[in-house]
Amino acid sequence: MIILNFLFLLTSGGTLLICFGTSLSALYATFLDLKTDNSGYYVRNYFKHFKGNLKYTIIVDIILILIAGCGYLNYLMVNTIEDSTIKLIGFAVITLILFEIGLIASFIFPVIAKFKGDLMHLLYLAFYFAHRYIYISILFIILFIGSIFLVIYVSLGFLAIIFGLIYFFESFLLKKLWKKYKYEGAI
Repeated sequence: MIILNFLFLLTSGGTLLICFGTSLSALYATFLDLKTDNSGYYVRNYFKHFKGNLKYTIIVDIILILIAGCGYLNYLMVNTIEDSTIKLIGFAVITLILFEIGLIASFIFPVIAKFKGDLMHLLYLAFYFAHRYIYISILFIILFIGSIFLVIYVSLGFLAIIFGLIYFFESFLLKKLWKKYKYEGAI
């Protein structure tokens, strides 16, 4: 887990977070393969998944970066409104939209790691799973925000294990969740 956590930090931080989603999907895929991987070549499998998922995850990363930028700009625009009622409604709408995107983002990288198909099919699956299992989506969002909080406000030492631990736990949950889905291409 520590080695995979280190590889995740190396590949996502080494690319200035441009390949964060690629690193995350490779981490998920490697953890999802742990039970079936008898070879023990986890580093090789990590890089195999990293390379295999690069195409779709880069597109998703760019989309999420653009959405985050637009959300921030909308926040700045709404903050300039004088009327407090309209400002409150604007903040509520922005928050709901970003929450919806957060739900989908919590499932898109594990879906890319597990399922096959074109990008629209994978986005549909992420949307479906995020809303079908909304409590798990919210848990994933809380774990992600909590891990960032621990690293920034408590200790940088958490970087050594936190992401590997969290995504190992999430992969364990997803394995149980996805057991009933027979093959990787459909629901």
